[in-house]
Amino acid sequence: MPRTGPMLLGVFGNETAPEALVRLPNGRLDTVALGDRVNGRQVVAIDTGRIALARGGKAYWLEQLGGR
Repeated sequence: MPRTGPMLLGVFGNETAPEALVRLPNGRLDTVALGDRVNGRQVVAIDTGRIALARGGKAYWLEQLGGR
């Protein structure tokens, strides 16, 4: 498993209150929702099998391990 960044383990909840389970580079597990921070980036979207993280006006999708 890569240790350079966060890993998305799963997405759960419903459409109005989605949450995601993320493994941080230090091995800690964290449950996040919209607006929370992961490794200094803000969670700006949660979709089926992926979350969008943003910092400094740039965003990227973090895909769930094993695909969607």
